[in-house]
Amino acid sequence: MKRLIITVLFSLLFGAGFFVPAADFNGDGTEDISVFNSADGLWAIAGITRFYFGGGEDRPVPGDFAGDGTARAAIFRASSGLWGVRGLTRLYFGGDNDAPIIGDLSGDGTADLGIYRGSSGLWRSVG
Repeated sequence: MKRLIITVLFSLLFGAGFFVPAADFNGDGTEDISVFNSADGLWAIAGITRFYFGGGEDRPVPGDFAGDGTARAAIFRASSGLWGVRGLTRLYFGGDNDAPIIGDLSGDGTADLGIYRGSSGLWRSVG
């Protein structure tokens, strides 16, 4: 609910293109308030840091991809299927009609990349 309220406030104040990806960016066991501005790729994580990663049509999809209890900034670009995980990797998986899914889909304690394709009901993951 908190995430929804913050997203609505940012959209009303600053316009479309702001997303609020909740994740534990500092490893303290609680989700941190963060904002991703798709216009310029700026990530702002309250009380922690600010940096540029992604932009334009990218959707923020942070997760604990290293299994160390700390989330990393990540983006999904549907037009090309690009996934980028800041400081870790990038790969191509999925496309225009796919919804990005992040979670421990393999049960190994790390976040995995996944897609859901509504037109066919297809679920796929990497990890």
